[in-house]
Amino acid sequence: MTKTEILEKLSDIHVAKFQLKKYLMNHFPDLYASIKEHTLFLSDSDNVSIIERVFCIQNDLTERPVCRVCGKPVKFDATRGEYRKWCGISCSCKDPDTVAKSKSTRKDRYGDTNFNGVSKAKQTRLEKYGSYHGKDFGAKLRATKKANHGDENYVNVEKAKQTRLEKYGDENYVNVEKAKQTKEERYGDASWNNRDKFKATLAGFSDEKRSEIAEKRQATNISRYGVEFPMQSEQVKTATKQTVMKKYGVGSALQIDLVREAGAAAIKEKSWYFILTEKDYKPEFTKDEYIANRDPFKKWKWRCLKCGDVFESEYDDGHHHRCYKCQPNTVYGTSLMEQELADFVKSVTTERVFSREPENRRLLKNMEVDILIPSLKLGIEFDGLFYHSEKNGNKNMNYHIGKTDACRNAGYRLIHVFEDEWTHKREIVKSRLTGILTKRKRRIFARKCEVKPIDNDVKDRFLEKYHIQGRDVSSVRLGLFYHGRLVAVMTFVKSRFDKSYQWELSRYATVAKFTVVGGAGKLLSHFEKTCMPASLVTYADRRWSVGGLYDKLGFTLTHASKPGYFYVKNGQRYSRVVFQKHKLEKLLPTYDPNLTEWQNMQNAGYDRIWDCGNLVYAKTYP
Repeated sequence: MTKTEILEKLSDIHVAKFQLKKYLMNHFPDLYASIKEHTLFLSDSDNVSIIERVFCIQNDLTERPVCRVCGKPVKFDATRGEYRKWCGISCSCKDPDTVAKSKSTRKDRYGDTNFNGVSKAKQTRLEKYGSYHGKDFGAKLRATKKANHGDENYVNVEKAKQTRLEKYGDENYVNVEKAKQTKEERYGDASWNNRDKFKATLAGFSDEKRSEIAEKRQATNISRYGVEFPMQSEQVKTATKQTVMKKYGVGSALQIDLVREAGAAAIKEKSWYFILTEKDYKPEFTKDEYIANRDPFKKWKWRCLKCGDVFESEYDDGHHHRCYKCQPNTVYGTSLMEQELADFVKSVTTERVFSREPENRRLLKNMEVDILIPSLKLGIEFDGLFYHSEKNGNKNMNYHIGKTDACRNAGYRLIHVFEDEWTHKREIVKSRLTGILTKRKRRIFARKCEVKPIDNDVKDRFLEKYHIQGRDVSSVRLGLFYHGRLVAVMTFVKSRFDKSYQWELSRYATVAKFTVVGGAGKLLSHFEKTCMPASLVTYADRRWSVGGLYDKLGFTLTHASKPGYFYVKNGQRYSRVVFQKHKLEKLLPTYDPNLTEWQNMQNAGYDRIWDCGNLVYAKTYP
């Protein structure tokens, strides 16, 4: 592949710089190999930045540039996307061009090419603070604020407001136009911000380093506000509400259209990352088109990377249909996928597995269990979204939980696998079933691990890879590290559904193919010591769990909730939260306020499928 061909192909790829290498290795291995082949002078190692290799190809470089002063090779600046001019600051200061520019600046500003303000600054600091270097300045400033105002971090907000009111007639004045002009002059873009630069820098750190940063940030917040996150502080919450009410006349920023729009764009920005990391399909639409769209029912074009066929499908939270050419039984037949599941179960265990045999109908009267393993007292149901839905499949609210309870009464545990879980979360399903069917030989002991807070991106990637429900929105995110590798994650959030509890344990997941012995206990213990909760609640999905883990962690089973439902359309499952009745007017093409949520959804072509409810566990602390 020639350099021109490489650059042409790269121009069609729209992905963030820090994701480019992984994306090419997963989706375009031949292109990645060609890029390395044209830049062998940089070393054949995969540690060399892909951005550096592309820069060399674009600029037709055949060797690494050298320092213009000493002649040593220079490093590549990934943030600026170019090679540095010097090998270090020493050579930078010795460069004749730099010296000449510095003298010219001093001449223009101070009238002397040799002007040096260091002596004057030292003298000033000596007179004011008794020290040439001003080392005690910060401590003295904090002590003065503490003595005068009772707070070492005091900022005279009222005085600042009064000054702005006198100067500009508005106590909340911000010179937006001047800020835009400055950005335009410095960066060539009036809307510039350093978020992308920050993300690129953060992406270069290891998970352990990112955890250290998160830990330090939380320690700073505790010292300043007494909580791990500023928005946990009642003082900050109250001040925020007052500011929003004063400026915009509403009680919450989420009631402001501009904020809601920005939030929706941010969510789509994050979803785009998961679209690009999809292994089997490539989007035939651009990032800008996706982010700008607000129609949840829009059909997007996708290209199957196996057969090359292009098909249309909606997209929701990172999941979309499979290629109908490669796997045609997506909606109107599940026998193929059910057989795939049965074949996998047989490949994992040495026990006798029954599938579509007379034994599958003998356990329950008038009902068949799709996959049965009598020696393990275990049954597995494959619930297709079409035939197990309420309207098309005639499966009401009590069907799945009724079958689960009937199996329990017969001494069996029943697991329900939804069709879309096998389609889109197959590796997670396999991992969970393997853990249930066998005893893993590979173990990691929590006593050899270290608990650290992790940032949101690390948590999201881990949960998307290892948790059946995927990522969540959580305020406390804890990671368990074994020799620097993240092996388990536990997340917590203020209780969402039952406000009588203070906290909710939202997610717990571990790496595949390993048993992390004592991992959940160690993470929970760390949370209890650092956050000191008054009470904690969590939910075990009855389709998958019998709650054994929470019993071991000291939780008490309070009750079993009623089954919940998901909406289904065109072989895709949607959370019912998305389609709450007060949201339907903006989501559905036709909406009748006199009809129920379910009636409106049926009129829009939706069916629904019921789960088995949750086991609700709680824990209170003295």
